[in-house]
Amino acid sequence: RMLTFHTDVRSPKWQEMAANPQVTVVGYCHQRRLQLRLAGRVACYAAGSDVARAAWRALPQHTRQTYTGGPPGEARTTADETSDATAAETGESRFGVVILQASVLDAYQLQRNENQRALFRYSANGELQESEWLNP
Repeated sequence: RMLTFHTDVRSPKWQEMAANPQVTVVGYCHQRRLQLRLAGRVACYAAGSDVARAAWRALPQHTRQTYTGGPPGEARTTADETSDATAAETGESRFGVVILQASVLDAYQLQRNENQRALFRYSANGELQESEWLNP
């Protein structure tokens, strides 16, 4: 029931999650035609935390480079604009880890006929409290 993802700590979503840790995350797999919506509470781990340091060390270099540019959503002057980072900047100071502990999972399986949807609710300690089939 835990989902871990990374983001740039300069992004608006980082600030929003820090202010209100109750979130909903939606994911969709085109190949399997499966949509998952997870609602729960997040913990945010900024650069310098043990969690962020460990995750940063595990990233391949090409992924680390995505954190060396300008702030997310900021305009660029050209498509091939180089990073504003100095040679010493690794991007690690901009790297954050978000861990979601889901309390609700809404799973929606798209099919040609008879789409299926199920809802799962979990207790604070992770045990399944209830589940039910829903009309899509």
